Amino acid sequence: MPRRATAPGPPSSRLAALIEGDLSGYRREAGDGRRVRFVPAGDGPVFELASRVEKRFLGRTEIAVFRAGIGVSLADESIVALRHTGGLKRTGVTADVVSGGESGQRVAAALASKPSLVEALMPLDFTRFEVVSGPTGCHVEVELMGASHVAIALPPIRSYVHLHPDQRLAMEMGLDEVHRVLEAL
Repeated sequence: MPRRATAPGPPSSRLAALIEGDLSGYRREAGDGRRVRFVPAGDGPVFELASRVEKRFLGRTEIAVFRAGIGVSLADESIVALRHTGGLKRTGVTADVVSGGESGQRVAAALASKPSLVEALMPLDFTRFEVVSGPTGCHVEVELMGASHVAIALPPIRSYVHLHPDQRLAMEMGLDEVHRVLEAL
């Protein structure tokens, strides 16, 4: 049966608690009602957590959606999606304009041509990595293959795919590189 995905919304308390256990060095704070904030004790990005639910026959998967501000504003609005290239083995990272016309093309070209960004994102297991830019600020939204909670009705099974330290580090490094690219535009 095909998956039915929902738009990102507030994470369940179970998913937020599981991710809190994976984000050592971060403290959990209440967000805006739709998101939970994780603030680092030292340096590092502030993560806002939402979730998206994929419903299947006799089961569901709650997928964490991480959002992090970049601290840069650009004149025009655009959304650029990054994805891995290659078939069985990753060979690089490409950037596709989702919206934004000429400004989106400029952002996508800058992101795709930055070798340090490609190097940072190669080990990151993501299903969605979008850079949203505009005059009110820029942010990144990331859905990982980890940081998901799976619940099956028959047999009744619940499992959590952890956000492993290497994936968290790769996500943080990717965010740093996106910041450098956007700051240079």
